Parts: sequence; structure tokens; C-alpha cells
Amino acid sequence: MRLVTLLVLLAPVAHADTRSDLIATLRGFSGDAPLTARVEVAVADISDETAKSVPADSTGTALVSMGPDGLSIRWSRDQLGGTTEVAVAEDGPRSGSLRAIESLSVSRLTGYLNAAPDIMRVLEDAVVTGEQEATWGGRPVRLVTLKVTPKLDEKSRKYVKDLEAGAKLWLDSDGVPVAAERRVHVRGRAMLVISFESTETESYEFSRVADRLVVTQHTKETRGSGAGESTQRKATARLMLDPPAG
Repeated sequence: MRLVTLLVLLAPVAHADTRSDLIATLRGFSGDAPLTARVEVAVADISDETAKSVPADSTGTALVSMGPDGLSIRWSRDQLGGTTEVAVAEDGPRSGSLRAIESLSVSRLTGYLNAAPDIMRVLEDAVVTGEQEATWGGRPVRLVTLKVTPKLDEKSRKYVKDLEAGAKLWLDSDGVPVAAERRVHVRGRAMLVISFESTETESYEFSRVADRLVVTQHTKETRGSGAGESTQRKATARLMLDPPAG
């Protein structure tokens, strides 16, 4: 009986060590090495009202570089040309090129080129709830589950009634993330009569490149409902080094 009690008391300490070790490992990814990559993005929106998704041409490809001079993003002339007429007509349909460009923000790109700082920010407000042996891509890894507490501003706290968030990290033998998942579910009510609900899920795959933890694939799905309508969006991104590693 004493042994069981001791194990229960030691479990939070072990989880705390896991979190501390992971943060220490991620601090080693300074993200200073120059990197050039091609990023392919695709966005699709579906609503109950139209029951149609955005056409298949809602894709784009950007060439991105990060070095001593900062971040460089290049879109082809054809992709940029497709956004001009839509920008003039505010109420007009948005082209696939424009949706792709908007989905690839500067902050998202910098996170793709070195994911370590973003993961550490999540860990600041996270609690490790479990660990177990697992496999990823045919190799043994360690699966760490987390309870996450997203930060809400004062206005959001007035409307959000229920908030559930969790994450998973798959770590290699060196304790470096090879993949991650995140899920956030929110329920609330605005203006007393309008209830809303949304679920956001994300999955990531990572690769070590010099002193960077690079996102090689990212998928984000959002489902929401409120005021009698529902929406769904799925965005994917794939990053390929130019030239390829190794």
C-alpha cells in the first residue's frame, strides 16, 4: 500500500521533469541556420448553406528563405495577378490564389521554419498528463499527452462557457518532437440568445534541419456552428527543402 502511495506522489514529479526536459531540448533549436524551402498550401471551405467547397484551384506555392537578412517570401506572378480583381470587388468571390496567400501569414511561416518557440509557448501553460511507448513511421517513440490552457482575453471570457484543450507530442530517442496534435473545443453564448460551438484540430510533422525544427506537414481543420449556420474549413501545408536535405 505504501508503494502505491509513493508512486502516486512521484507521478507529478516525473511529468514535471518530462516537461522541463522537453523545454530544454527545444531551446537547443536556435533557428539561425539559413534555410530555403518550397511551401505548398491548399484551402477548402464548406458551409451548410451552399454545400459546396471552394474550387480545387484554391492552392498556392511559395518559395521562402530565412537567413541573416530576415525572411523572404516569393509568390509567382500568376498567383499574384489572380488576386487583383478580387481585391477591387469587396463583395466578389475570393480566388483560390488569394485564399492560399492569406492562409500563409508571416507568423505561420516563421513557425514552419522553426517550430521550437511555438511548442515552448504551448508548454508554458500545459500540464503533462501521461506518457507511453508508441511507434511513429515504423520507429519507436515516446507519446506525451498534455492538458493545455489557452489564454483568453477579457472579452472572450465573457462569452466562452466551456473550453477543452489538449495536445499530443511524439518524441524520438533524443526527446525531439517528430509529430504533434492539438485539439480545442469551445462552447459559448453571445448576446444572451446566440449560442455557438467550434472545434479546431491540428496535426504536425517535424524534421530536424541543422539548428531548426522544421514543420514538414501541417493540417488544420475547423468546424463551427452558431446563429443557425455551420462552417467547415480545412487547410494543409507541405514544406519541401530546396535543395532537399541529405
